[in-house]
Amino acid sequence: MNKRLNLAFAASLSLAVFASAVTLPAPIKANYGLLIAAINKGDFMTFQSYFAPTFVNVDATGKVVKRAEFLEEAGAIVKSIKKGNLKEKVLGVKSHGRTVSVDFDLAGALATATGPLELHEVGTDVWAESKGKWLLVKTVDKVFTVTPIKK
Repeated sequence: MNKRLNLAFAASLSLAVFASAVTLPAPIKANYGLLIAAINKGDFMTFQSYFAPTFVNVDATGKVVKRAEFLEEAGAIVKSIKKGNLKEKVLGVKSHGRTVSVDFDLAGALATATGPLELHEVGTDVWAESKGKWLLVKTVDKVFTVTPIKK
């Protein structure tokens, strides 16, 4: 009996997870395009405008960083970019009412003031709608590396 209950619970959980998978909402898809374009151009003002005041970043070690510190750290990289070639691949999407979680893989080369860099980030972004605008409220990184490209 216990095995049957566990199996039924696992099946219902799998179905619930499957049912929550949705396609990327058009406003979020557009925001990703604009956000990545801003990074590729080194446009920090546009970049920072996609992060909610309550935004937090959780790095691969579990360290939680609030918006101001995150933008200071990320801003140093974004502001130094002369030209980028970042591409994002959406791995999965889940809708949770007024929030949407997006699993992603972002990678590419960046030409910066200090030399070429390779950036790779794998994680989950959480977007929330507020007053008709979708903003990032949380990013949980599984991988985040920025390494110099040897000439």
